[in-house]
Amino acid sequence: MKNLFYILASVIVCVVIFVVMEALFNGDWTPYIALTIFAGVIIGLLLRIQNKLTQKGKNN
Repeated sequence: MKNLFYILASVIVCVVIFVVMEALFNGDWTPYIALTIFAGVIIGLLLRIQNKLTQKGKNN
């Protein structure tokens, strides 16, 4: 259930980034794509950290 929440949050974050980039760069797709990849990497790292924390909690 938490993973579903994280996925929804990441989608919302990406949509917000898309809207902001569209406003700032007026349809220039290069920063758009770079920021999307960057956001995906950050979200992936956050999910990984969260999974490690839950595993540590289960072991202790």
